[in-house]
Amino acid sequence: MKVIQFTVPVAEEGSVVIQEDILPYFYNYLHRHKEAQLTLIIKGEGTLIAGSYTQPFKAGDIYLIGANQPHMFKGDARYFENLKEKNIHAIHIFFDHEHALQGLLALPEMEPVRKFLQLTRSSLQLPAEHEEKISAEILRLSKLTGAERLFAFMTVLTYFSRQVKDWKSLSTGFS
Repeated sequence: MKVIQFTVPVAEEGSVVIQEDILPYFYNYLHRHKEAQLTLIIKGEGTLIAGSYTQPFKAGDIYLIGANQPHMFKGDARYFENLKEKNIHAIHIFFDHEHALQGLLALPEMEPVRKFLQLTRSSLQLPAEHEEKISAEILRLSKLTGAERLFAFMTVLTYFSRQVKDWKSLSTGFS
């Protein structure tokens, strides 16, 4: 399967870009982009492909997809039967920690976040016990703009680096 290089639509949103999808089905092409991606699945289910790893996904799941990691949320076939229905709902947060956020992350106070982000070279799934809290934060963050969005996102990353210990790796160890 060929991987499509995807360009995240920026629309002058800044360093942390939000995309909310309420559609008949998920974007059904294996793709990658230079930004890392934090995704909350609000509605929908199917199979997540991240690199050479696959697993089912469902509403409530939260994933951190590494920068340039080929991935696809492949919706169940039933989503293609009635294209008038809005069968999926997801919020994606795109961020480029290696370039756009590099200066902020270089600050000494950000060392735990910087170390955590090194783990995202392969994709990760948030443990279920943190889903409710982070879902609420993602929904709140999706309504913010400018510096408020950036600071709220940094708070989420700080939480990830300090509070979440048992991330599920979405890596088979093979590319």
